[in-house]
Amino acid sequence: MTVVSMCVSGIPKIILTLEEMHIAKPESREVVNFLRNTLKMRVAMITGDNKHAAFKVARYLGIST
Repeated sequence: MTVVSMCVSGIPKIILTLEEMHIAKPESREVVNFLRNTLKMRVAMITGDNKHAAFKVARYLGIST
């Protein structure tokens, strides 16, 4: 979940939370499973995203960290 806030003169004016709905494309899990199970490939993920987002996507795709 992402928290967004805006302060004016040090006083919070807007605070909201956003649920991350789209982690990866729906077919991504199937592709990872195909590479791993059918082609017997070791799957890894390289990303420039922040650590939290990277771990979330890796868990979703079943990629060990």
